[in-house]
Amino acid sequence: MAMATTMARRSWPSSASCRATKATAARPSKRPSSASRPGRISPPAGPTAWNQLLIVASWRSPHLWPELIDRYLITAQRSAIRPLIAVNKIDLADGPEEVEETVAPYRALGYAVLLTSASSGQGVDTLRGQLAGQITALAGLSGVGKSTLLNAVDPGFDLRTGRTNEAKGQGRHTTTQAVMLPLRGGGYVIDTPGIREFGLVGLRRGQLAGFYPEIVAHAARCRFADCSHESEPGCAVREAVEAGAISAMRFDSFLKIRDSLPA
Repeated sequence: MAMATTMARRSWPSSASCRATKATAARPSKRPSSASRPGRISPPAGPTAWNQLLIVASWRSPHLWPELIDRYLITAQRSAIRPLIAVNKIDLADGPEEVEETVAPYRALGYAVLLTSASSGQGVDTLRGQLAGQITALAGLSGVGKSTLLNAVDPGFDLRTGRTNEAKGQGRHTTTQAVMLPLRGGGYVIDTPGIREFGLVGLRRGQLAGFYPEIVAHAARCRFADCSHESEPGCAVREAVEAGAISAMRFDSFLKIRDSLPA
């Protein structure tokens, strides 16, 4: 039986693209800082000051990137903070069914997933409620609409926004320096140019499966204790993927992330 991961691999961006994005975004910006604008203060350093990580992805323009979402979920887990996934620009989807099918694996694992559209207002009130009283850091690829979404949550933020490059499906970084934005309903949002290290520093290949609870649930039945879940006979994890018990999309991300880690 053909592996179910074939379907999941066909449209997701590559790990090389992820590394290129990371390297490009890490270059220092020469634009003037926006930290001096009224109502904004310098944010505390590091994830120890946050209690929530808002992972913003877009359905299209740029397309949803499951591997990047998983990297941020690992970041949140390693930092012991709550992750919240917002799939933005859902007004660009052909229908709600395809969106629900894609986010179902995350919801099945207990992750909070919001479907939002800054242009139509869908999900904005729910997101506003999730942010109230929390110290939330933003994470997401440029162009997914982080600043536009925050402007919808609180128009007083008046954050700069930029258009997505239609040819490359990527946006320009319109946030150039981290600032802490006070929410009218209480709490703060840390608007950043991006969390560039993805929380994987120091992580080894053999440790990665521990951040995928669905893999942990099946790995104990693998024939070999050190099974890599890639080509070994008797791999219960791959059998679960083929049976649909493990999301092919998530398993594909697992393999890509593992390949990027040191042994």
